[in-house]
Amino acid sequence: MVLDGRIVGGLNVLYGQPTDFDAGDYRLASVLAALIVLELTQETGDDRADQLAERTLGLLNDRVHAGHATGFVAGTLDVSPARARGLLDDYSRLHAIPLRVLARRITDGSLHPVELTDTIDTE
Repeated sequence: MVLDGRIVGGLNVLYGQPTDFDAGDYRLASVLAALIVLELTQETGDDRADQLAERTLGLLNDRVHAGHATGFVAGTLDVSPARARGLLDDYSRLHAIPLRVLARRITDGSLHPVELTDTIDTE
Protein backbone atom coordinates (compact mmCIF):
# COMPACT_ATOMS: atom_id res chain seq x y z
CA MET A 1 0.00 0.00 0.00
CA VAL A 2 1.50 3.30 -1.11
CA LEU A 3 0.72 6.87 -0.07
CA ASP A 4 2.46 9.81 -1.70
CA GLY A 5 5.16 7.53 -3.07
CA ARG A 6 5.85 6.00 0.37
CA ILE A 7 5.09 2.42 1.28
CA VAL A 8 2.75 2.55 4.27
CA GLY A 9 1.59 -1.03 4.54
CA GLY A 10 0.76 -4.26 2.80
CA LEU A 11 -2.34 -6.09 1.71
CA ASN A 12 -2.70 -9.83 2.19
CA VAL A 13 -5.02 -11.63 -0.19
CA LEU A 14 -5.93 -15.04 1.18
CA TYR A 15 -7.60 -17.95 -0.54
CA GLY A 16 -8.74 -21.30 0.80
CA GLN A 17 -6.63 -23.12 -1.76
CA PRO A 18 -3.51 -22.37 -3.82
CA THR A 19 -4.30 -19.80 -6.51
CA ASP A 20 -2.23 -18.39 -9.35
CA PHE A 21 -2.46 -14.65 -9.84
CA ASP A 22 -2.53 -13.29 -13.35
CA ALA A 23 -1.96 -9.68 -14.40
CA GLY A 24 -5.65 -8.84 -13.90
CA ASP A 25 -5.58 -10.16 -10.34
CA TYR A 26 -2.54 -8.01 -9.55
CA ARG A 27 -4.25 -4.93 -10.99
CA LEU A 28 -7.38 -5.66 -8.96
CA ALA A 29 -5.33 -6.08 -5.76
CA SER A 30 -3.49 -2.82 -6.50
CA VAL A 31 -6.76 -0.94 -6.97
CA LEU A 32 -8.12 -2.46 -3.76
CA ALA A 33 -4.98 -1.42 -1.86
CA ALA A 34 -5.24 2.12 -3.26
CA LEU A 35 -8.89 2.35 -2.19
CA ILE A 36 -8.01 1.15 1.31
CA VAL A 37 -5.29 3.79 1.62
CA LEU A 38 -7.72 6.42 0.36
CA GLU A 39 -10.28 5.38 2.95
CA LEU A 40 -7.72 5.29 5.78
CA THR A 41 -6.44 8.78 5.18
CA GLN A 42 -8.52 11.72 4.15
CA GLU A 43 -5.90 14.26 5.23
CA THR A 44 -4.19 16.50 2.76
CA GLY A 45 -0.68 17.87 2.75
CA ASP A 46 2.85 16.63 2.81
CA ASP A 47 2.67 14.79 6.13
CA ARG A 48 -0.38 12.63 5.52
CA ALA A 49 1.69 9.41 5.39
CA ASP A 50 3.04 10.32 8.82
CA GLN A 51 -0.49 11.04 10.06
CA LEU A 52 -1.63 7.64 8.81
CA ALA A 53 1.29 5.94 10.58
CA GLU A 54 0.54 7.83 13.79
CA ARG A 55 -3.14 6.89 13.69
CA THR A 56 -2.29 3.27 12.93
CA LEU A 57 0.11 3.11 15.88
CA GLY A 58 -2.59 4.61 18.10
CA LEU A 59 -5.05 1.93 17.04
CA LEU A 60 -2.49 -0.82 17.64
CA ASN A 61 -1.77 0.61 21.09
CA ASP A 62 -5.49 0.57 21.87
CA ARG A 63 -5.64 -3.10 20.84
CA VAL A 64 -2.71 -3.91 23.10
CA HIS A 65 -4.46 -2.23 26.04
CA ALA A 66 -7.66 -4.16 25.28
CA GLY A 67 -5.67 -7.40 25.23
CA HIS A 68 -3.95 -6.57 28.51
CA ALA A 69 -7.25 -5.59 30.11
CA THR A 70 -8.85 -8.83 28.90
CA GLY A 71 -6.02 -10.87 30.38
CA PHE A 72 -6.09 -8.93 33.64
CA VAL A 73 -9.85 -9.34 33.98
CA ALA A 74 -9.64 -13.05 33.15
CA GLY A 75 -6.91 -13.63 35.72
CA THR A 76 -8.46 -11.50 38.44
CA LEU A 77 -11.96 -12.94 38.10
CA ASP A 78 -10.78 -16.46 37.19
CA VAL A 79 -12.84 -16.54 33.99
CA SER A 80 -11.95 -17.43 30.41
CA PRO A 81 -10.52 -14.73 28.13
CA ALA A 82 -13.71 -14.89 26.05
CA ARG A 83 -15.84 -14.26 29.17
CA ALA A 84 -13.52 -11.44 30.24
CA ARG A 85 -13.82 -9.79 26.84
CA GLY A 86 -17.60 -10.18 27.01
CA LEU A 87 -17.64 -8.43 30.39
CA LEU A 88 -15.54 -5.58 28.97
CA ASP A 89 -17.80 -5.27 25.93
CA ASP A 90 -20.98 -5.36 28.04
CA TYR A 91 -19.70 -2.76 30.49
CA SER A 92 -18.49 -0.56 27.65
CA ARG A 93 -21.86 -0.67 25.93
CA LEU A 94 -23.95 -0.31 29.11
CA HIS A 95 -22.00 2.70 30.36
CA ALA A 96 -21.33 4.24 26.92
CA ILE A 97 -17.57 4.13 27.51
CA PRO A 98 -15.38 3.44 24.48
CA LEU A 99 -13.60 0.10 24.89
CA ARG A 100 -10.19 1.78 24.55
CA VAL A 101 -11.01 4.09 27.48
CA LEU A 102 -12.36 1.23 29.58
CA ALA A 103 -9.29 -0.89 28.85
CA ARG A 104 -7.01 1.92 29.99
CA ARG A 105 -9.02 2.29 33.20
CA ILE A 106 -8.58 -1.41 33.89
CA THR A 107 -4.86 -1.40 33.10
CA ASP A 108 -4.11 1.77 35.07
CA GLY A 109 -6.04 0.49 38.11
CA SER A 110 -8.72 3.17 38.20
CA LEU A 111 -11.42 0.52 37.64
CA HIS A 112 -11.23 -2.89 39.31
CA PRO A 113 -12.31 -5.90 37.22
CA VAL A 114 -14.93 -6.92 39.80
CA GLU A 115 -16.83 -3.74 38.88
CA LEU A 116 -17.40 -5.24 35.43
CA THR A 117 -19.60 -7.91 36.98
CA ASP A 118 -22.09 -5.22 37.99
CA THR A 119 -23.28 -5.33 34.37
CA ILE A 120 -24.63 -8.84 35.00
CA ASP A 121 -27.01 -7.57 37.69
CA THR A 122 -28.20 -4.51 35.77
CA GLU A 123 -29.03 -6.10 32.42
